[in-house]
Amino acid sequence: MRTAETGKMTAREARQKAAECELLAQGAADPVSKAIFENMRDMWIALAAEGELSPTLDLSAEHQKLLSLLEELMSSRKGNA
Repeated sequence: MRTAETGKMTAREARQKAAECELLAQGAADPVSKAIFENMRDMWIALAAEGELSPTLDLSAEHQKLLSLLEELMSSRKGNA
């Protein structure tokens, strides 16, 4: 399981993050936000593909920052639902 402390994630978890980005892209109010979420989705898909042959993925500092941002966005989205 991925945690902020370990900086690790499974390919399955990366695919789940891609799905969350897709939901955010679909609900985006403007084209710029939509493009940002689609780019984040594509990054998670690529990371998941890298991890298909490994039990866990080592997240770069950039991936960890994006993960934190995505978790904040998903939390605020759920709070507004």
